Amino acid sequence: MKLVQDFSQVTAQGAATRDSLLRSRKASQALEEFWMSMHKIIRDELQRNGSFFSKDEIDSMMVVVSAHSTPEYLNAVRVEEELLSKLSQNAN
Repeated sequence: MKLVQDFSQVTAQGAATRDSLLRSRKASQALEEFWMSMHKIIRDELQRNGSFFSKDEIDSMMVVVSAHSTPEYLNAVRVEEELLSKLSQNAN
């Protein structure tokens, strides 16, 4: 399973370095891909049984598998990318 392989390569070790941030970003991307695919599968399944749920009810339920798109998560990714950019600039 790609998610497990990508995620298992990440280990937390001391202070943030360029390599540790790259590993972290790779793991985040693997998790984002996983949750996006889960989001699609679940939404499709709920819509297939659409006679039971309204669009608003489905949207409300989808929040549970949408952590990868919350403002908090997106902000954390942005901060990590800025730090990675600064570390890359300092390395040059």
